[in-house]
Amino acid sequence: MSKTKELKEDKSVFFKINKSFDHNFMSLKVFVKHLSPVVAKRDKKIRTDIQKAVESAFKRIKKITSKKVSAKLDKNFIANLLTQLDKEINVQNTQLLYNSSFTMLVSYVDYLVYDLMHYYYEKFPQAFGSKQLNALTLEDLLLCGSMKELIDNVINMEIDSILNKNFDSHIKYLNDNLKISLPQEYINWPKVKEVIERRHLIVHNSCKVTDRYLNYLKQNKTIGGEQLKRGDDIKITREYFNQSFEELYLLCSILIQLCWRKWESNSKTADHVLTNENIYFFLKQENWSAAERLCKFASDNLNIADEQSRNIVKIDYLLALKFQKKIKELSIEAKKFDASSLKPVFQMAIAVLQDNHKLCFEKMKDAVAVSEISKKEFDDWPLFNTLRKNRLFRSKAYSILKLKINDKASGGKKTRRRPRRRGKRYHLKS
Repeated sequence: MSKTKELKEDKSVFFKINKSFDHNFMSLKVFVKHLSPVVAKRDKKIRTDIQKAVESAFKRIKKITSKKVSAKLDKNFIANLLTQLDKEINVQNTQLLYNSSFTMLVSYVDYLVYDLMHYYYEKFPQAFGSKQLNALTLEDLLLCGSMKELIDNVINMEIDSILNKNFDSHIKYLNDNLKISLPQEYINWPKVKEVIERRHLIVHNSCKVTDRYLNYLKQNKTIGGEQLKRGDDIKITREYFNQSFEELYLLCSILIQLCWRKWESNSKTADHVLTNENIYFFLKQENWSAAERLCKFASDNLNIADEQSRNIVKIDYLLALKFQKKIKELSIEAKKFDASSLKPVFQMAIAVLQDNHKLCFEKMKDAVAVSEISKKEFDDWPLFNTLRKNRLFRSKAYSILKLKINDKASGGKKTRRRPRRRGKRYHLKS
């Protein structure tokens, strides 16, 4: 097999691993997003039905009891009773959804590690050595129908032995055996480890808080969170699930990038596509902190050969800084650009980030002239998240894009044009 063909197959396998990881995470997010309102509605109905039943029962009791007893069964008494019942009634459909989805989310990290380790040992079988074969029995050898199946069996046994250990062991194994060192400065490791610890409580301790978990929280006060004590029920809220999702997605994105570049160091393929797509995901989710860290990781660690991709990462980094109101850092980083050498679309982006709308429209015209921006880019690009809500800005942009303004962009509501007042003019910020 030629090196070119072999490289294409390796790239194909690696992109399949990335696609599988992304599909698992995004499918789970969509599943929770669409199912959680249905489950919450069901829980609310159960509580409402119970409240109606209690109120109906007390009305009947009041009819058959003395006036003295009936006087005590007033609205306040019933309201207090319902409050106590609500605490006792354990309607857990919503919590069950988030607990199970959270457990699956953490498992998807294990799936990715498994895929990456399997890819590594298939590509570099010499990384094993004779000691791994000692775990095989004659029965294992007889069950294997081919040499390939035998090798797969050996690889699977090695990976299973690692994944059965704790999370710190996984990280150590990646560093010692696969030569993949995950950076400390771009990943919120205390948060990641807290997520792993919480998953253990759900799976192994019936969602009850342990001293081990409490001691971990004390050692890592930066994590924050609710006040808990031993024996409390641990809960997964929508906010906590989303935070965990985004932190684990960032971890996996960085891990994939490190593995691809470490094991395919001679590759000339457009592997920067993975980086740009993962950064764009965080921008669309408005998770500016994760986007900033992934951009910083890409700039500091990845040798992206394609100039346009490098500029996209830089612009995305500035965008993440702007929405976090890190004005000082934004100003410093923006000055590093040589605007004269950039394409019009990038010059337009920098103008937006610096709130220079006049220059933005000038560069937008240049970008349109060379087909670098269209209505789709304008409507989807997080760069314009705030400005799209400004009807005057949107109208001007659409006129440059040679399109009529669409009221759907303002949330689907029709807005009536106000008559122009004399003596008053409306200006865009320039």
